[in-house]
Amino acid sequence: MCFTIDFIHDSWFQALLLSLYLAGYYGMHSWLAGRRIMATKQQGSRILFNSIAVIGFLPPLLLIAWQSHPLWNGTVLGLQIFGVMLSIGGAFIVWKSFKQFDTRAFLGMKSESADISLQTGGLYQYSRHPMYFGSFLLFTGAFFWRQDLLMLVFSVISIAYLFIGSRNEEKKLIRQFPD
Repeated sequence: MCFTIDFIHDSWFQALLLSLYLAGYYGMHSWLAGRRIMATKQQGSRILFNSIAVIGFLPPLLLIAWQSHPLWNGTVLGLQIFGVMLSIGGAFIVWKSFKQFDTRAFLGMKSESADISLQTGGLYQYSRHPMYFGSFLLFTGAFFWRQDLLMLVFSVISIAYLFIGSRNEEKKLIRQFPD
């Protein structure tokens, strides 16, 4: 009698692997963001940080795109439409927030100027962290659009990280702008 264990394709095993990967990815992201080299605002370090962030984000997205583990039989069209609308709204908020910064400096393609000021205009007059809020909408919408176990895991862990990241960002901003 031959036994085969096909646990690699099991949805709960994939969800566990995704959870562990995201915990490691977000932990590394926070660790790198808090390192002294990032505080120096050196061009090369910023490019390296952003490259690691983007490349590290691809494996979970590819897993979610290629695997499907619906949470219930069939998808609910109304929830899918709601999810797409939330995601588009979230992406728009992130884009509008991002436009208030020097994109080339943010990406590390040029040095940041020394006279950086606290952003209080645009969407920042309504929310302290509009990029995080937009990301929250994007992740929540993605779950409603997909209605999938892996997207649920991805969204919940990513949203939890947004709360952690916003606290870390708040502490950094208080140190940088004590007024």
